[in-house]
Amino acid sequence: MLTNNDKGTYILILQALKRVRCEVGRLGVLDSPKGFYIYIGSAFGPGGVAARVKRHLNKRHRVHWHLDYLSPYVQAQECWYTFDAKKREHQWAHHFFNVFDSHLPLLGFGCSDCHCQSHLFYLSAMPEFNVFEKSCLMAINEQDTLYRKQLIIGNDR
Repeated sequence: MLTNNDKGTYILILQALKRVRCEVGRLGVLDSPKGFYIYIGSAFGPGGVAARVKRHLNKRHRVHWHLDYLSPYVQAQECWYTFDAKKREHQWAHHFFNVFDSHLPLLGFGCSDCHCQSHLFYLSAMPEFNVFEKSCLMAINEQDTLYRKQLIIGNDR
């Protein structure tokens, strides 16, 4: 697990072992096949990336973010993150969609505070960290180092 309080941007790689069907607040129903869900967010408040990721992985909390609706149905696999002082979530969301053959399972997911189509992506196979890292270095100027942390947190469902 991440251990410091640095602020930054993160990607959670989540795996659904069976079809996901859940109501996501006012957005509607997320209904997608088993596979990998990629959630892109930023954490510039108290506790930084470590606290935000820990909160997302805790299945026993009140629903606050869109991801809280999905989290009971998935298992966390990895977290990719940077402690860059600049918020990268919007750049990463656009970039991720262009780099990987991904789909948007529910428009508006995780991006009620911006103009992105979604901050949640679906892939049938695990995305490759090295592909994203290399493409970010080429496409996004002045980005800090990108890190990868394996999570593999179990799930009861």
